[in-house]
Amino acid sequence: MDAALAASFGPVQMQLRVAAYILGYTGVSTALAEDLMRLLQNPAADLFIVAKYISDVHQSPRSWSETEEKYIAAHYNGGPSNWTSPKAQRYAGDYMHYRPWVKSVLRPGGAVVN
Repeated sequence: MDAALAASFGPVQMQLRVAAYILGYTGVSTALAEDLMRLLQNPAADLFIVAKYISDVHQSPRSWSETEEKYIAAHYNGGPSNWTSPKAQRYAGDYMHYRPWVKSVLRPGGAVVN
C-alpha cells in the first residue's frame, strides 16, 4: 500500500498521499485510495485539490514574490514532507526557468504552442 500512496494520478500527477493530506485524511485505507485514484482522474477535482494545496501553502492575500513561487513549486512537487529534497528543488528551479515563457503564453496574443 505504501508504494501505491507514492504513485501519482490524474492530469496534474498528484500522489495519493498528498491528495489525502490536502483533503484532511490522516490515514488511507484501500477503499479511500481507490476513491482518490478515481477522483484524481477528474480534471476539475484535480485542479480544485491543487488550488487548495497552493492556497494552504501560500496563506497570504498579497501577491507572491519569486522566492515564494519557488517555495510553492518545491512544496507542490515534494509534498508536505519532501519539499526540501533535491528532486523538489530541481522542479522548483525548472519552474522558475520556464516561468517567463509560460507567462508570455498566457498573455493575450502570446506565443502559440504546437
